Amino acid sequence: MKLLNSLRVFLRKFLKNLSVWYIERYGYHVTDKKSLYDWQINPDYKTRYNLETKIPKDAKDYLYPTNPKLIQLRKDYQKFLGNNFKKGLWTENYLGEKDLIYFKGDNPYVYQRRGNQQSQLAYLLTYFWLKSKHGKGLSSFNEEESFGVFKYTIDNKIISRDLLDSFNEILFLEEHFFYNYDTKVNILEIGAGYGRLAKWLTKNTNYIEHYYCIDAIPESTFISDYYLKHYNKIKEVTVVPIHQRKIFLENQNISLAVNIHSFSEMAIDFIKFWMEEVISLRIPYLFIVPNAGHLYRGDLISFDNKNFKNIIESNGYELVIKRDKYLEPNIQKYGLNPTMYYLYKNHKFVGINEKFGNSEIT
Repeated sequence: MKLLNSLRVFLRKFLKNLSVWYIERYGYHVTDKKSLYDWQINPDYKTRYNLETKIPKDAKDYLYPTNPKLIQLRKDYQKFLGNNFKKGLWTENYLGEKDLIYFKGDNPYVYQRRGNQQSQLAYLLTYFWLKSKHGKGLSSFNEEESFGVFKYTIDNKIISRDLLDSFNEILFLEEHFFYNYDTKVNILEIGAGYGRLAKWLTKNTNYIEHYYCIDAIPESTFISDYYLKHYNKIKEVTVVPIHQRKIFLENQNISLAVNIHSFSEMAIDFIKFWMEEVISLRIPYLFIVPNAGHLYRGDLISFDNKNFKNIIESNGYELVIKRDKYLEPNIQKYGLNPTMYYLYKNHKFVGINEKFGNSEIT
């Protein structure tokens, strides 16, 4: 009997080690379940929505796939884009039907709960670090539970990735861009999505004369026009259809072009197109945030795996600053969706309005 028990123990240990060896050959790591947090045990990377959030009636009546305005936008965008550019990440069926009305959910616009860089722990670390540095400013940013957004209640405050990312981006722009001006400025955001940064900058700061949102995805133009103009009623925003960009953007004295996570999702030829647009509009500053992660080393890579740094610099843009999204190394490693911030300047286009002003968020 003793020999039989010993053999049973040996076989169990042997089979366990064999299973671990086999699994780890394919890049996985076996860990005792007791060592994991609950959110690590059954991770879910599928598109999801917070169905308990507010959806206004006019949104339900407007944000649907067969709305004639959206159908016309799709036709106009297809006519303009045609086969002139290689496909990037955003193909025809990349957005789901529910993404129209739950556009702030965990979907292609903003991933919110996928992996350890978007865990509850990452939200906690990021929130309390930002609060420790900029508590007064952060307290003025209040998230609304609407359109499917996922949120955490931390420190008796509703927190979302939309809020934390936008707040941090504005802090960076205050320190390195807005302080150059003593007047309000015009901004163009390329790949503006549903308009999250446009909303925060126009409603929570006094820096913006006018904010132009443009996107090559018709659904984005459709959603952001509703969200910014009809729902939030922001007068300082114009949502620009890509095929009408000349009408809306020429001679507007735009000081900054913003591209957040968008160039990373485009093929290189489309990035070249946008840089030609930026040059034609004589925009002096360019703010870029690439898709990254805590192992990111700082290359600007397109969706088709081409480095687009030379495209920027060959058009006369010099790097002003490149820095981690979070100045604290531990937050950069373990915080919410780490990446790097790049600010470029083209000295040929700097205007007479560039002076030194004061930061407002503290």
